[in-house]
Amino acid sequence: MDSMKELEKQAERLLGELTELRRTNRLLAARVKKLEKVTQGSGSSESLARERAEVQRRLEHLVQRLEKLDSE
Repeated sequence: MDSMKELEKQAERLLGELTELRRTNRLLAARVKKLEKVTQGSGSSESLARERAEVQRRLEHLVQRLEKLDSE
């Protein structure tokens, strides 16, 4: 009898995990779809490359400033 209750507990736990994984999967699928639309609507790959270069430049500048503060 105890083994049956244990199996029921495990089944309930696994059902809960499966439900959560399905919900997460739906959320991620929706996010991917949204990101694909943004990528398609954002223009050419040149535009994305320029944006990436600008982000990289700003990040490098920030790192330099932080390194300078750290050395003071």
